[in-house]
Amino acid sequence: KGDDVDPNLGGIFLVSNSGFHAAGGERLGTIHVLKDITERKRAEEKYRNLIANLQEGVFISTPEGRFLDFNDAFMRMLGFESRKDLLNVDIASSIFVSAADRERLKKLLREHGAVTDFEFQMRRRDGEVLTVLESSFATRDESGAITAFQGFVLDITERKRAEQEIRRRNRELMVLNSIGQTLSQSLELYE
Repeated sequence: KGDDVDPNLGGIFLVSNSGFHAAGGERLGTIHVLKDITERKRAEEKYRNLIANLQEGVFISTPEGRFLDFNDAFMRMLGFESRKDLLNVDIASSIFVSAADRERLKKLLREHGAVTDFEFQMRRRDGEVLTVLESSFATRDESGAITAFQGFVLDITERKRAEQEIRRRNRELMVLNSIGQTLSQSLELYE
C-alpha cells in the first residue's frame, strides 16, 4: 500500500503484481512493478505536520456548506471535540452569525477566486461568538465550477476586545483632560 518503509529496499514503494501466462493458459510467472514514492510520502508527512501544528484554523468546505476537512486548531476554535460532529454541521446556519456575511464571502470567492482577511463573526458550539479573519480561495474543476473553499481562519476576538477597551479608555481620558483644562482656567466667581 505504500505506507511503510520496505526493510529490504530502504524506501516506500507502491507495488503492483501481474501474472503472465502462456498461450495455452499455463502460468509462467509474475511481473512485479515497484514505484518509489519515498519523497512523495515525506512531503505529505511534512505537509500533514505543518497543518496539524498550526494555531490557525485550516479548513476545506463545499460550496453547499459542509466541511470536508479541517485541522485540530479549527475544531478547538469552534468548540468541537469530535471530527464527526463538525463534519455534520451546516456551515451557514450553525457557524456564521450573519447569513449575509456568508453570502458576501461566497460572492467574493466566486468573483475574485480568493479573499484575504475577510472579517466576520462565527458561532462556537456553545453559542459564544468569535470575531475571525478568513483568508481563503475557491478550488474549481475543469469547467470552472467551484468544487471547494479552502482557507485559514484566525480568531481575533481578544484583539477586538482590547481595541474596544483602548477606545473606551481614550474617551475617558479625553473627558478627564477636558475637565482638567476647565478647572485650570481662571477660578473667578463671575466666570
